[in-house]
Amino acid sequence: MANPHCILIGTTKGVFLHDATGGLSGPHCDGAPINHVIGDGEQLWAAGGDDWLGRGVWRSDDRGASWTRFDAGLSLGVPRSKGSGHWAARAMRSTSG
Repeated sequence: MANPHCILIGTTKGVFLHDATGGLSGPHCDGAPINHVIGDGEQLWAAGGDDWLGRGVWRSDDRGASWTRFDAGLSLGVPRSKGSGHWAARAMRSTSG
């Protein structure tokens, strides 16, 4: 059985995984800037992005060996304040099925 302990690291160059044996893997998530990484057992989630690559959410069902991007339905909202540079992402539900 693999060691269950792992440090999840979100960076401006993607997600990196550091396990208890000293192994380091990455960058994951297409090398996109990642703001948040969480995990529960085998499933990991990461969220981030930037103006160049766009926003995205990635999921791994195999403890980081492979990642799938889920960004359908995410869109940029309006700036919080004029000139602040902060944007809000919101989920949109598709009505086409």
